[in-house]
Amino acid sequence: MAERVVADVARVQTGEIVFISGNDLALLEELGVAVQRRGGLPLELYARTERARRYFDEAPAKFDAARGDLWLKLAELPQVLIDVGGSDAPEVWLGVPPDRLTVVNRSYARGNARMLKRNVRQVELGNGLFPSDANAKRLGVSRPELEAIFRAGVAADPAKLAAAGNTVRDLVAVGTELRVTAPNGTDLRMRVDGRKVLVSDGLITAEEAQQGGAAAMVWLPAGEAYVSPVPGTASGRVVWDRVDFRGNVVEGLTALFTNGKVTSVTAKPSPTFDEWRATFNKSPSCRDALAVVDIGLNADVKPRSGKPLLNWVPQGMVSVFFGGDLWAGGSNDCPFGGGGYLPDATVTIDGKPLVEKGVLVQPGS
Repeated sequence: MAERVVADVARVQTGEIVFISGNDLALLEELGVAVQRRGGLPLELYARTERARRYFDEAPAKFDAARGDLWLKLAELPQVLIDVGGSDAPEVWLGVPPDRLTVVNRSYARGNARMLKRNVRQVELGNGLFPSDANAKRLGVSRPELEAIFRAGVAADPAKLAAAGNTVRDLVAVGTELRVTAPNGTDLRMRVDGRKVLVSDGLITAEEAQQGGAAAMVWLPAGEAYVSPVPGTASGRVVWDRVDFRGNVVEGLTALFTNGKVTSVTAKPSPTFDEWRATFNKSPSCRDALAVVDIGLNADVKPRSGKPLLNWVPQGMVSVFFGGDLWAGGSNDCPFGGGGYLPDATVTIDGKPLVEKGVLVQPGS
């Protein structure tokens, strides 16, 4: 896997500086050695979630705004960034003051935005499916089954993913209004004319690397087609039945959109929703903007039970998010991101189906 990520996906070249970050030490080392075999220069950045939490418990808030200063300086160095996994202990963030977390996230966002501007090729290896105890619990599968799902997803044929993604892209390219509906009461409309649909098919091609920015980013397991709508055009309602937040669940999260912005957010009352709402309220006003509609393309990502897997990439999954959208080719650098997944949703472009009740419209159909 490490060799494929380095050689085929990121296409590391001799002399290139490669940052490798994450909390799986063994995989970080394998990726580093794979980079060295190609003459690259790896910097392995090992980080435990529990260690990151200690900053908020033991360092004063007066340092928060400068927390990402070093990351901003380091952002001038790499040609490639490979990030591994994700938080294996999301519950450790419970109780962190929302205003402090917002300041720190915005501080780090400067470095992330700088890497996009420098056209750093970026690979996120995990995409919410990295085999960990926390992810297995969140997804309702065993860790061995999640490992099998993850490996099958990473091994998916990029050509098949690209074909499915190009069907979505071609239909959106000649359309104007995108509509998302679902049996739970979701009904959201937005304009997408002139907006670029990005496809994550598991490879960073030479053309995408030359384009840079969001086009030079890929998530593994791959299999997504996503678009950031015309700002100010989204109106309607989105209901997310389940939104995971710091190891717990917000049920029935409902957002109303008018002129592209969230005008109200409600959910089933709970301490988890109270903390989610506090984080939302403490975030800058850019949090309100509809960010992206994402359509899953990967038929190899599925649990044995056949139940919906709440993740971006399963074929036919629809995801809607608000907040920052730089990763999707937008211009909102907000450090906040909210939203989630809509199983059984239908997506149309000017009335033509892209997804029908959770089933992706296949090329040629």
